[in-house]
Amino acid sequence: MKKQARTDIIASAVAIVFGAAVYLMSGSIVIKRKGGDIGSAFMPQLVAGIMIGLGVLLLISTLVKMRKQPAADDTSEKKAGSMEWLPTLLSFVNLIVYVLIFKPVGFLISTFIYLMAQMLIMSPAKKPSSRQLALWALIALIADLAIFFLFTKAFSMPLPKGILG
Repeated sequence: MKKQARTDIIASAVAIVFGAAVYLMSGSIVIKRKGGDIGSAFMPQLVAGIMIGLGVLLLISTLVKMRKQPAADDTSEKKAGSMEWLPTLLSFVNLIVYVLIFKPVGFLISTFIYLMAQMLIMSPAKKPSSRQLALWALIALIADLAIFFLFTKAFSMPLPKGILG
């Protein structure tokens, strides 16, 4: 089995298992409905459902590709010493830092920092230009404010204010 196919199968299995776990755990969220509010468990269940669906799609597409392609040796693939895993590790660390600073710093600031750091991690440019950084800051700011207003106004769910509150 090719390295990429093996990686895709593992990633799809992780997405399906993690999505199922989040969905099951979201069942214990106390639903505090205000009028026609959809409830506190809706978003975690929606995200979990999307994760499961995408995991299944990845698994199916990988299995279909494996059937269509003849078996080939792994000599044409990249050597094991490459640093392909580094962005994944940095993204995981970034997510942990985000979770740790979320309440004390607040949603707006911590989410902006998280988004900027994630864009830097995932950027193919080793040293982004000032124009790229400004564009990323604008994207992070707009996304941050859109999510904030969506949750606070549309879903009536308060978010931590942190040092801004």
